[in-house]
Amino acid sequence: MKEKLRSRHKRKVSLDGFAFFRKGNAMKKDYDSLQYHCPRLGHEVTFSYCRQEGGKMPCSRIVACWRRIFPVETWLENALSPEEWEIFCRQNQKDKITSLIDLIAKAKGGAE
Repeated sequence: MKEKLRSRHKRKVSLDGFAFFRKGNAMKKDYDSLQYHCPRLGHEVTFSYCRQEGGKMPCSRIVACWRRIFPVETWLENALSPEEWEIFCRQNQKDKITSLIDLIAKAKGGAE
């Protein structure tokens, strides 16, 4: 019995949850159907919506929202081209008031 326990301890198994992503398998995992409460919209949205919220670019808050669910930053690094990743990293997150002012301005512009 002790022999079996020792042999188990000799084999070290990595329990690093990010090892999967480092091996380039990030794209194989499908997160698109996962849902999360969007603080900007005030209701549930899927990850696929957040990936495309900004047109071609993901929502600027995607990392802040989804990091508790899975390693979204690593996923994005693998999903985006190096140029897109750099642009994404340089985006400024708008606070709620700024977002509301922008939405009001767009609505006024469309109504005229």
